[in-house]
Amino acid sequence: MHIYTDGAYKRIKRYSKDSPKSHAGSWGYVFVISNTPKYENYSKEILFKTTSQKMELLAVLKALLEYSSMHYSITHPNVTIFTDSSYIEKSFNEWMEGWKRAGWLKSDLQPVENIELIQLLYMYKLSIPGLQIKHVKGHSGIKYNERADELANIAFKLYDKKYKEQDKLCEDIMQDTNNMMDKLTLDDLERDSWISIRNSFDT
Repeated sequence: MHIYTDGAYKRIKRYSKDSPKSHAGSWGYVFVISNTPKYENYSKEILFKTTSQKMELLAVLKALLEYSSMHYSITHPNVTIFTDSSYIEKSFNEWMEGWKRAGWLKSDLQPVENIELIQLLYMYKLSIPGLQIKHVKGHSGIKYNERADELANIAFKLYDKKYKEQDKLCEDIMQDTNNMMDKLTLDDLERDSWISIRNSFDT
């Protein structure tokens, strides 16, 4: 069984660079059996205050959680995850064991980045003997890697659509307000001001 995963990361320009909401991401994955897609999933909303590496990790972990909770883990005990993140592939195949022996510290004695997610991935490595992770080149025409990329970006498209609709609504309200103000005459404004003054004395 093959699983293609991908994480997406973008900076949201409507927020300042210093805002946590300016760093957003999402994920997607495809389960493939005998070169036939069997199941796919993706984040329905973008996640804020994140990084590209976190989204790549989350895509893999979400896929493994789904794989473990479904019958696939029984019917297909050997599973290979394909990712275009060399960070994921090297963490899984080269670095994890050394990090574990060193108490989850890197060679410079600094803590491993994304340690909670890395440790979860390590747990899956121990619990699924048939698990492999391989690297593929992103945006190179690999069918299901491209599909995983499409899925990972759905949440951004939904987010953009939501805010475009909100921006259009604000524009319509401003236009209606401007049209209404254009129709007001000086006599209307003087009358409204007089009514406001009179009401203040009445109270």
